[in-house]
Amino acid sequence: MKYFLAALIILTGVACGPGSNGQTYQCTMSYSCGTSNSCYQHQNPSSGSGSFATEQDCLVWETAWINNYSGASASSCTCGYQ
Repeated sequence: MKYFLAALIILTGVACGPGSNGQTYQCTMSYSCGTSNSCYQHQNPSSGSGSFATEQDCLVWETAWINNYSGASASSCTCGYQ
């Protein structure tokens, strides 16, 4: 009987893992123009943060941001349940 209860407790803990309480998986990153004039002209606001549904979407945006604006910076994508 005690093994049954232990198994039940373990399975219950697994079922209530991250995301099971209405949380959504989300990736975020922050960005800044630095000293890039073209960035200031084309991006409004010129600094801030973005949220993405997948890590791939976040990485694509981060790469495009860094490649399109010299002097611009972006933090690494941080993903998890929010």
